[in-house]
Amino acid sequence: MAGKTPEEAVDDFVEPLRETLACILTGTVFGSGNAVGRRHGLTLYTEGQSSPNVARLSTHGGEGDLLFQLVHLYADVPVPRGDQRGAYEVRTSFYHYRILDREENELVVYHWEPEGISPVRMPHLHVPAAPSLVLPQRAGSRQSSEKTHLGKFHLPTGWITIEAIAELLIRDFKVDPRNSNWEDVLRRSRATAGAGQM
Repeated sequence: MAGKTPEEAVDDFVEPLRETLACILTGTVFGSGNAVGRRHGLTLYTEGQSSPNVARLSTHGGEGDLLFQLVHLYADVPVPRGDQRGAYEVRTSFYHYRILDREENELVVYHWEPEGISPVRMPHLHVPAAPSLVLPQRAGSRQSSEKTHLGKFHLPTGWITIEAIAELLIRDFKVDPRNSNWEDVLRRSRATAGAGQM
């Protein structure tokens, strides 16, 4: 979604994310800036947390909890309109979405690091909680006792949105939704989320 000014573009990008995150936590998210062509980050503040960008989420009717960590970078860029300057839009340039247990052990991590030190540039998933295992081999194979470390795999995912993470947390990790119409909120947010994609 484009805005007439860089400030408006960031506001249009952040507002649906605030609504999405309000489905799973009490807090808010802010963009760190809107200077055109520079990288900025989202900052998540949650009630009761002393550190930004980490949220403790209630699960199973308040009987359990998980941690969610958000690292999301973006850039405000002009949208070309012929020979004149026109609107601006926000494009995501990096994300890490981490789901951890209450003791801060990583369960699943979604990454997209197109300019990082890793040779893996595509959006991918790590499952650090997955056990290492020995895959069955043919008789006499030198690999018969070698472990496969599933937690180190870069499993391709395609583009992952914050809306998809919120739905995963509610449906599969049993995070208690903060409002009864969370499905409608995520549907609306997805409809406006065309901006900000790679």
